[in-house]
Amino acid sequence: MESVGLASFSTFNLRSMKIAPPLAKLAPLAAFAVLQALLIAALAETLGPSEGSQSTTKIVAEHSNFESGENLVLFETDVVFSNASMTMKCDTLEVELNPDRNEGVGAAGSIKTANASGFVVIETENQEGDPVIATARNAIYDTARDMVVLSNFPKIQDNGQEVIGTSLDTRIFLSKDGKYRVEGPNRTTILQKNFNAPF
Repeated sequence: MESVGLASFSTFNLRSMKIAPPLAKLAPLAAFAVLQALLIAALAETLGPSEGSQSTTKIVAEHSNFESGENLVLFETDVVFSNASMTMKCDTLEVELNPDRNEGVGAAGSIKTANASGFVVIETENQEGDPVIATARNAIYDTARDMVVLSNFPKIQDNGQEVIGTSLDTRIFLSKDGKYRVEGPNRTTILQKNFNAPF
């Protein structure tokens, strides 16, 4: 299982890696596989909080694939994405990185968006510290707004009520403090605890 902290890629430089001479003699496909393994190991060792950052984002998955030219990292199978404000579990997670310090929000290599798909479960807390649990088939985490947009029949449970999206067009906008806004057709259910009858 691979664990990669993705607070910033700014400290990592692929060109600075020293590759042993025997690697050059390997067949191209084998060389690529070894280089990819070195890359994942280097990421896990060198990434930490960027200067001035408040927290680190951690991603754990069974498999990962880094596309340097596309500034994308694909995580698959038992993916867990976590930071200071939430934990998100999913089957597949595609992370888009900021390619340049002058583009987007954050340092070069920091996360721009994280697109989760499959069975997505998000756990966070509201302002009172009570748990907020949301599920969907798709969710996009936008770091610029520090918000998750859930789609494809999303559902959220908070403070004794459950809101269920009843259409593909329904969206739930979930912020880091547990507040949310629902757009589109939905159904709300009040959840009550079961008490034993006195008779």
